[in-house]
Amino acid sequence: MLGVGFGLAVIIGNTIGAGIFRAPGTIAAQLPNAWIFLGVWVMGGIYAFLGAISLAELGTMIPRSGGQYVYSRYALGEYAGFIVGWSDWISSCGSTATVSLLIGEFSGALVPAFAGRGPVVAAAVAIIFAALQWRGIVWGSNIQNLTSLLKALAFFALIAAGFMLGSGSGFSKSENYSPPGGLLLILVPLVISLREVIYTYDGWSGVIYFSEEVKNPARDIPRSLFGGVLTITAIYLLVNVALLYVLPVSAIAKLAPVIPISASINFSRSRWRATTVISRRCRRA
Repeated sequence: MLGVGFGLAVIIGNTIGAGIFRAPGTIAAQLPNAWIFLGVWVMGGIYAFLGAISLAELGTMIPRSGGQYVYSRYALGEYAGFIVGWSDWISSCGSTATVSLLIGEFSGALVPAFAGRGPVVAAAVAIIFAALQWRGIVWGSNIQNLTSLLKALAFFALIAAGFMLGSGSGFSKSENYSPPGGLLLILVPLVISLREVIYTYDGWSGVIYFSEEVKNPARDIPRSLFGGVLTITAIYLLVNVALLYVLPVSAIAKLAPVIPISASINFSRSRWRATTVISRRCRRA
């Protein structure tokens, strides 16, 4: 049986990915001010935390594995459950393919022998991890805990390097942002930036797909969701503060096309907007 540690690991591993390397450039191009740039990341964390509140309630009410399919089917019927479950499965397959392709692409830069063999490496990565998951929940849990720990350590090393090597130029040279046409037109770049941020936060609900395997769902699911969202928000803010400590916003804006694959294969799994309605219907049922 799984506990809070696995819940945090699966949320961190499911959320933090290529988006954090691509989104800052896009956001800086839309909002060329250091404080507004950081503000949208805080707003994204609040957005995710509000969703975590709804899913924490649903996860304790209906502790069954399957994610949002379970809640949609229970509250809205078979057809709605099928649509949500099917789209969730398709998006999960797309996300797995995207991550595998990214690994295949960058492995060529790290290991010259893999250069030009990105699709082969991607297929091998997907098959290996599928085989590890097939071995059972214990194997899957251990692999998830290990990979999430390595990912978190890598990001903390990146953050530390930014503060050690930077000079605070992003804050000292922050541009004054005055959108043309008045304050109203700031909504357009703000919405575009929030879309990028919300996509980057996507994945924070990962623990609800394993609800039946959690030892104490009433306690561990809310703790995993709240702790996971807060941890991810802290990591994302620290990454962007470290980035601003090294580069001015204008230089960050030039980093927008760092990872083109994740932009061309945009499988968003952010569907928590419907969870408040589902939660109400579950209570009535």
